[in-house]
Amino acid sequence: MVCHLICFAYNCYSLLNRGLRIHLLWLKKVMKILFLIATKKLTTYLNKSQRATLLVFVLLILVLLFYSQVRAETLDVRRLWLPLIFKSDPTLPSGSIKNPGFEEGQVGWTFYSTQGGGDILTTAPVLRGYYSARLGSNWENYRKAYVSQQVSVPSDKSWLTFWYYIDSQETYCPQFARYDYLSVQMSGTEVDMMHLCDDDTHQNRVWRKHYVDISAYKGKNITLKMYFESDGTLPSDLYVDDFAFE
Repeated sequence: MVCHLICFAYNCYSLLNRGLRIHLLWLKKVMKILFLIATKKLTTYLNKSQRATLLVFVLLILVLLFYSQVRAETLDVRRLWLPLIFKSDPTLPSGSIKNPGFEEGQVGWTFYSTQGGGDILTTAPVLRGYYSARLGSNWENYRKAYVSQQVSVPSDKSWLTFWYYIDSQETYCPQFARYDYLSVQMSGTEVDMMHLCDDDTHQNRVWRKHYVDISAYKGKNITLKMYFESDGTLPSDLYVDDFAFE
């Protein structure tokens, strides 16, 4: 019986740690064990104290099963969660960028692209974690795409920072022209612009941190938009990740 309970507990833990949906069969097994303990059919050789301990153990398993079922409704099955670790309060302090690294998918952001926006969230390349936002496309010309979010700029922060990764085929990038580019906008006003180009100056195909001066927007509620546009030749890929106010 002890071996059976150990194996049963291990299976329960495995299900919990993977966030999978609990099958009704497991609940039936727990209820059956509880019934046998209560009627002493399974524990006739145990004293009262030992039966009470076993009952508490089985009840704990039942609680964990129920907890796992609830968690499985809301958690991505690709992520590992240890039992009895509850999700932290999602409330963000004033001035925070919600879901700054896109680890919660589109939560907090508005996605748009000429392909409908469904091609923006990507798993490679990423700076850290699982996801980044892909604005450019190395197979699509005349592309327009953006991610945007309404934010409150902290009164004590002067910089918006984010990481970007360029994979461009553009070989000619004069400062006066806009072939493939990224425009950083605050409520429709461009505050920074970046050319996408295949040269050493732009350090193609490597993650770099970028700083945007937002001192003029301290304490204001604005719509942050990262807008990408490409021309009709030599397409460019662009990925952004991990936004913050500093």
